[in-house]
Amino acid sequence: MLGWSRFAKAQPQALAAHQHPNCWEICYLVRGTVDWWAGNNCTTLHAGDVYITPPNQPHGGNNAVMQPCELYWIQVASSAHRPWPGLNLAETREILEGLANLRQPSFPGSPRMVEFFQCLIEEHQHQTAHSPVLVRAAVHQLLVQLLRNHAAQSGHVPRHYCIQIATAVQAMEAQPEESLSLAKLAARAGWSMSYFCQRFTHETGLTPTEYRNHQRIRRAKSLLHQPGYGMTAIALDLGFSSSQYFATVFRQITGLTPRDYRRREATATTTVRGSPQQQPKRASSPS
Repeated sequence: MLGWSRFAKAQPQALAAHQHPNCWEICYLVRGTVDWWAGNNCTTLHAGDVYITPPNQPHGGNNAVMQPCELYWIQVASSAHRPWPGLNLAETREILEGLANLRQPSFPGSPRMVEFFQCLIEEHQHQTAHSPVLVRAAVHQLLVQLLRNHAAQSGHVPRHYCIQIATAVQAMEAQPEESLSLAKLAARAGWSMSYFCQRFTHETGLTPTEYRNHQRIRRAKSLLHQPGYGMTAIALDLGFSSSQYFATVFRQITGLTPRDYRRREATATTTVRGSPQQQPKRASSPS
């Protein structure tokens, strides 16, 4: 099975706890930032990241929410008793062993994976006499690329942006409450505003405004753990014009209102991580 999905805003209950019997699931995040969990591990993914879920492992979105994003996904059978189409048994087992030995469930993937996914979907939508051959080749390339990407990692590797985008990202993350104008950020980079926005979106998977809002909401989540901190105070401290606008953006990104999020977090101490019926209480902060 394979697919492509795009979510313009957060979808509550769209990614509840589930598992894939005897199948590996491979996701490639094209756009957005998401908080997912599998087993006892919570992960924050960014555009360009790969996420691997082993067979039969419970997983889902934090609070069962599918956040705004675009992604490709594919599920491949885990059986090593018979060869995959186009491979002999030894080659099939070699790839499955590589998947089983992955040290971490997520890591930066190659942009070439988009090409392989697009090829797979195109050939399934518009089949010709040679589609099965091309599909097999694309699957093989995707899996080999995946294993090579993982082999190139050594523990956690920070995301690499060009110096101009890295400078802009650092400024946004250092002061998410500050409304740094796009014109000022572009001027710092030495680019026109249109080229800056285009390059920023290409490298981060989010527009500058979306990136700033994601940073603000991530900060808001930590502030909502403080019992005496009111919604209006949080909104204004983070640079939102009003508590209503803050609540709108919070819900677009998380699928919950700030009050609902605070209420869930207050009762999340009884949550059992990794259970097919329960989800972890929160995703970990990005490294």
